[in-house]
Amino acid sequence: MQQASQKATAGAQRVSVAPGQKAAEQAQKYINRVNESLPKWQRNVAAVSLAEWQSKYIQVGVPRIASGAQAAQPAYQAALTPLFQFMANLWQQVDGMPTTTEADRENKMLAWVRGMRGYQGLP
Repeated sequence: MQQASQKATAGAQRVSVAPGQKAAEQAQKYINRVNESLPKWQRNVAAVSLAEWQSKYIQVGVPRIASGAQAAQPAYQAALTPLFQFMANLWQQVDGMPTTTEADRENKMLAWVRGMRGYQGLP
């Protein structure tokens, strides 16, 4: 296993262009292939019966829920932390807006919605 790790590391270091960038350059090819494979995809997904899906979901999927949630926790927290920071900053701007009239309340709500549209996610 140690040798495999060394080979994998060396292979990664030989890459000169980020794989995602190369993939993005092939977007139209991807769309073409998806369209070409649509009939096969339809056959394959339609071939799974309700009973088979339920069985696999219950026997395979359900037991993995807890471990999957635990494994995803760091990424989830990493995504929520900047969101909550953004929301706290936005709230400081919106909180002082008047709420006396219905129009005031609508303006405050719209300011929140418009502000949230500005959230871009992780840098």
